[in-house]
Amino acid sequence: MKTGYQWVLWSVLTLSAITAATLLVIIADISLFETTPFLYAASVGAATTGLMLVIRNSSYLPGVKNMQIQGRLLISAITLLTLSVPASLVFIYYDLNGKETLKLLSALFTSLAAILFFASFLTYTLPAMSAISQLFAEEDGRWCRIRNVRAKMIAAITLLTVVLMLIKRFTGYNSSGLILLIPLFTLIQVILDIIISAEFRNIIMVRIRRQETSTEPPENQIQPGDQVSGFRSVLLYPSHYLDIVCGKLDYLINRADDSYAAELVRIAGRTFDPAIIPALKTIVSGKRFSEAVRHEASGVIAHIEKYYSDPVRNSEMLKLPGINEKTAVTRVILTGKKAPQTSEIARLVSDINPDIRRIGLAAAGLYGMKELREEALQALFLPETEREAFYLLHHFGPETYGEIIGSALRPQNRESVSLMIMRLLSMMPLAQVTPYLSNLMEGGPVTVRLKAVKYLCEQGFVPDTKQRQRIEETINGTVYNVARLIVLQTEADKNRYFILSGAIGWEKEMNYELLFSLLALTSGKATAGLIRTSTAGGTGEGAGIASEVIDTMINGSTCRPLQALLGHNSDRARLNELSQYFPIRPVSEGSLAAMILSSDQNITGVWTKACALHKAALEGRGVNKEIVVSYLFSNSQLLQEEAAMVIRTVNPGWFTEVEGRLTEQVRNRVAGVVSGTVPEVAMIFGKTRFLSLCFNKIPEERMIMLASGMRYSESYDAGPLPGLITWIVPSDQGKSGLYSLPVSDITNFVFHYSEYTDIFADYIDRQSIGAV
Repeated sequence: MKTGYQWVLWSVLTLSAITAATLLVIIADISLFETTPFLYAASVGAATTGLMLVIRNSSYLPGVKNMQIQGRLLISAITLLTLSVPASLVFIYYDLNGKETLKLLSALFTSLAAILFFASFLTYTLPAMSAISQLFAEEDGRWCRIRNVRAKMIAAITLLTVVLMLIKRFTGYNSSGLILLIPLFTLIQVILDIIISAEFRNIIMVRIRRQETSTEPPENQIQPGDQVSGFRSVLLYPSHYLDIVCGKLDYLINRADDSYAAELVRIAGRTFDPAIIPALKTIVSGKRFSEAVRHEASGVIAHIEKYYSDPVRNSEMLKLPGINEKTAVTRVILTGKKAPQTSEIARLVSDINPDIRRIGLAAAGLYGMKELREEALQALFLPETEREAFYLLHHFGPETYGEIIGSALRPQNRESVSLMIMRLLSMMPLAQVTPYLSNLMEGGPVTVRLKAVKYLCEQGFVPDTKQRQRIEETINGTVYNVARLIVLQTEADKNRYFILSGAIGWEKEMNYELLFSLLALTSGKATAGLIRTSTAGGTGEGAGIASEVIDTMINGSTCRPLQALLGHNSDRARLNELSQYFPIRPVSEGSLAAMILSSDQNITGVWTKACALHKAALEGRGVNKEIVVSYLFSNSQLLQEEAAMVIRTVNPGWFTEVEGRLTEQVRNRVAGVVSGTVPEVAMIFGKTRFLSLCFNKIPEERMIMLASGMRYSESYDAGPLPGLITWIVPSDQGKSGLYSLPVSDITNFVFHYSEYTDIFADYIDRQSIGAV
């Protein structure tokens, strides 16, 4: 930026300090101050403070409510100019004829000017100056890097006032005549304020244009050709299985490391899969692999070939690895030279045994049976086959599944299912998937909606008028959700419910993330990025910059709600202004859990609801019978257990009334919790909390998937167990127990949430845990 504008800013700051100090010195010479200094000073101070408290809540003042940087800069100067001009004129008349009434009238105007000036200056003008100073400093304005403008300005005014008072005391000069300079000072300040506010907006426009034309490549992104090793290499095998069955061994031959080969050998030995014998032979002949892995591969080949040479006679070989005989026999279909009938594969895909269903999906890919796309799509909804179904559809390609995949994208889907469908949609042309993703933006879990919006942003989607209107409605709805979450988190913090507060905080961050992504669609990535970086620090200066960016770049119904949310750096101020646009319900300690759990407040995820139930169980109050009992019928085991904990604490009879309507599996699980036979350390809530301590960079909402598969045992062998991550943990009554988490569960977890791959890969490689 040009150096001249930096000097304009310094001139405004200097002139403001001089004007304020001069005004204080003038007040000190008023006769009322000289006769009753304490009473006068207290009256002016109280009036100024009271006015500040009133105007701080701008919602009461329509004219001030939507005032932006220029208005905030000018309000104190214009106010002072408006009142100092009559004060100066009256003082001139007093000087000409000496009437005391004119002197008192001039003092009245001066006092009123001082009250209004200092109230507006401290409330509006100083924060605006701080915001401008910060933006100028960010634009390489080295002379504008002023920390804590408010404190330094007050200190400067105080110092100047003391200096002027000392000069006045030693010279005996009457400073009442200085009121004639105030209009001149304020007039110059108005002109300078207009100049720097215009430059402030100009810098905003320049930064946005610069970011729009920036083409910096993404950092830390693994490219397809990058070499991976260790557990990261192991994670590749499930995605390569279909290629291996089809005889495509390029990766194994050219790039695979020992970990990848060892994983393939382990799986072959555990499943007796004859379809991967060619891959095993490649490992045996591959000099790039260690002698130990090659020797083990040779042994597995001998075992598999021996079994399939006479499956009936050699059936005893299946007992050690625990392979179902029907499953082993079915695998032969993957080695046939002649394609089976489609109906035969369809029967396998619909079999009751998950292993056989997986074989059927692999066979459909091997023999190119694209007519089974509907069956593959149905398998995508089943946790036992979702990964194999995904890779099969991926293998078929969008030209096969493109006509049917969009109809499967529904808000009520499990989050993992929706994420897989969006990954498949990402392989299709943008115009073809836009209607599905646009609908998804408006409902469903916030994490799924966020993924859909981010994908549209990455693809450069430009909404038309109708789509823009729908997105703006979604933006307003998201702002409202953030406001409700702020209310809930504020009450949780107030009552020191830190686990619940953290859960709500994560929900709030996800909604903020969604909000900025939606803004990128309607206003551009550069605008959304500037607003986001400005608010990231949580400072008043950043909030002021964000508010100005919103006012400059965003039009329509979203502008004012966005300014209410992002134009303040305190939750209290945000809620105060947001209440003018949305019906924000108050929350008390007694109603906090009920508000989170009630159906009309469906803005939180499973973990937050579980925390609310856990809080109610600890306190034995805060929720009613209907809400608690309804969670016994939830699809989430975590919520079932926590609802049972509430029932155990409040009234075990609630379970007796509904147990006949529960499935046998759920009834037995809930009965164990209600009766107290299931220790809390064995429940998903405790497991999730434990995992979040071990892997604290992963939110608890995500950890639920892993905690659901983690096992707890009170008897254990202290030695390491193959294929398991184990921890010894304290249990009830002073005993110790063992948590064990299969590595295969982690493999499945990072399939759905690949952003956490590095965390687990580093941990497993560091611990040297095998993936058996």
